[in-house]
Amino acid sequence: MFRYLRPHWKTIAVGFGCALLAGAFVAAPVAILKSFGDALLDGGGNLERLQHIAWAVLWLTIGAAAAHYGQNYLLRAVGFRVVQTLRSELVQHYQKV
Repeated sequence: MFRYLRPHWKTIAVGFGCALLAGAFVAAPVAILKSFGDALLDGGGNLERLQHIAWAVLWLTIGAAAAHYGQNYLLRAVGFRVVQTLRSELVQHYQKV
């Protein structure tokens, strides 16, 4: 099976990179929301800080969605190409028989 995946190793590497990036984007809002909770407990008087935190969470969510999309698209594309290669080889084998 690895001989079918080897030609697509760069795409697979980028797909796994997207997976790692998506994980980081999903984990980062936890630390930011802690800061959000601290800002609220401090009296919530610093509206600008709260706005920055809200924007950061929004952009991290958008980044996570983009990274998940990249991961799904790239790894699914590799899967389809491998299946296409297997089907092509199977048809060639049947035509020889």
